[in-house]
Amino acid sequence: MQSTPLAALSCAPWNGAQAYLAAAQSDRTYSVVVGRLQFDEGLLPLTEGGDPNELQPSTSIPGTLSGKILEARHFSRRISTDVTLVVDCVAGWCGKVQSGARYLMFVEQGTAGPVLRVTPCGDFIFPDGSAVRRQVLDCHRGVNCQPE
Repeated sequence: MQSTPLAALSCAPWNGAQAYLAAAQSDRTYSVVVGRLQFDEGLLPLTEGGDPNELQPSTSIPGTLSGKILEARHFSRRISTDVTLVVDCVAGWCGKVQSGARYLMFVEQGTAGPVLRVTPCGDFIFPDGSAVRRQVLDCHRGVNCQPE
């Protein structure tokens, strides 16, 4: 799923159920992980005070991910792995993420390893919390997967 410039400038509300459905309908393979993301924040694209025309559309940043992966019914198996963050920028707005913070993430299983795409609208990464976990778990279990 790619954000268009218009979507990036006017991000519509997006929740865990919508992300789950988008990932399930994608031709890409995703794992859902709850955990901490570690990376060098100094490598993030600078948007404040800079020329938006000089921003690259994407910046790849190496990082590590540790937490629990969603399996049959729960976030149960512990993982610790390298991950590539791909931070997308559109019209001067870039995806935002903090090293050390806890997130619920839809991690793409790329050919060169796990990839976490961070877009200006968030799309597949959420601050960890009970509401987003419940939305994703309900979808995963086939209980209730209604985008609100």
